[in-house]
Amino acid sequence: MLARAKAVAQRLVVTAATTASLAGFAHAQSDTADVQALSAAYFGASTQTGRSDAFAEITRLAEDDNAARFVLGSAQFFAAIENLAQGLHRHGMRSGGTMVMLFRLPLPPNPDPEPLDYEAFRQLLETFHADLDLARATLSTVEPDVGFKIVSDMQQTRLNLTGAEVIPPEANLKAVALALRMLRGNAGEAQLVFAYDNADAIWLEGYANLLMAHLDFVLAHDFRRAFETTMHAAFPDADLPLAGYLVPEQEGGQDPWSDGRIFDLVALLHLIDFEVIAPERRAAVRTRLLDVIELSRANWAAIGAETDADREWLPGPQQGGSHPVEGVVVTAEAAEAWLEALDLFEAVLQGELLVPHFRLSTSRAAADIARNEGVGFGLDMRAFFERGDRFDLVLLLTGSALIPYARNGDVIDMEEWQQTRRALGRRGLFGSAVWFN
Repeated sequence: MLARAKAVAQRLVVTAATTASLAGFAHAQSDTADVQALSAAYFGASTQTGRSDAFAEITRLAEDDNAARFVLGSAQFFAAIENLAQGLHRHGMRSGGTMVMLFRLPLPPNPDPEPLDYEAFRQLLETFHADLDLARATLSTVEPDVGFKIVSDMQQTRLNLTGAEVIPPEANLKAVALALRMLRGNAGEAQLVFAYDNADAIWLEGYANLLMAHLDFVLAHDFRRAFETTMHAAFPDADLPLAGYLVPEQEGGQDPWSDGRIFDLVALLHLIDFEVIAPERRAAVRTRLLDVIELSRANWAAIGAETDADREWLPGPQQGGSHPVEGVVVTAEAAEAWLEALDLFEAVLQGELLVPHFRLSTSRAAADIARNEGVGFGLDMRAFFERGDRFDLVLLLTGSALIPYARNGDVIDMEEWQQTRRALGRRGLFGSAVWFN
């Protein structure tokens, strides 16, 4: 409990310091008229040429303008998504029919896809990582004490998913977010217009770090066998090794049962036994997630300092109202519960708190440790990221692969954890993490 109190105290100091730094927010405003027009020109462009012209002008303004730096970082973030989508489309990725978010991008069919192999797929992910890192670096330069607002309509924000010169209006951010199941509630009918501000720059920087952490984990491992055995399900016409044998002549559209993709998913789960080939990248996942936690704290401090309530993407408790997408109100209790969850996540990543697993907590070793030392027995996530040499999903879930990372120490208090989850409301932990970041 003493360590817990210390963590909460540290969080309050950080929050207070960040809030104090925003005290002059209302007195230092960026002139956003020109930047707003360029933002609309870039994100709403109907051609790639028009988008490139707007990007060049935004880049020029970003040298001296805080709002332009936010728009530039946002443009780079969405360009990263576009570049990935275009690469996947180039190899004829089939959208939908899978639980993996990457493969739910609403890409049109490609009648003449290029061949794909393991090395080329890894390069697509490496490029996505580099593009996100560029956006992250730009967003980190947005000054928190020079205020701005940039208004954007998700339905008017187009994404060039194929690399064509003409960007169709139906390829908009709202449609993509719905396809990725990132929007819930009444999102289909809602007017999704938001006024983005300094807090949202921190939020987007955190999201770039979060995506990069996922990519670092994947790229730290050799997943060649899984790719060559199952990825014909997503790329049926990219000359993958087993496509001629396992892709049916008559495909089943979006139904994974009718064309056998469900069996490829089972095979993929069976083959998630990956050797670590870049241990430094696996270790980097932990540090990047720690960065996400710090950015989330800074984001909530910035939200707490806001005194308006203007079309907020992530409204604070003081701003009230039901979010047009989520259909929920962020209460003070939920915001405090999220900050407490961040404290817990940080303690886990630092190895100060261990993660319980029913095979470990009910073991003879756990009983002996409890009797002799009065502490628990659980999974050290710092050791998992820093010392791991394999990732075997089934053996991790069933317990045997946890042993190299198990030790005695303080284990997460599940009753306290459940209280935090309940305080987050009906969104729960995962839903809050997707939205709150």
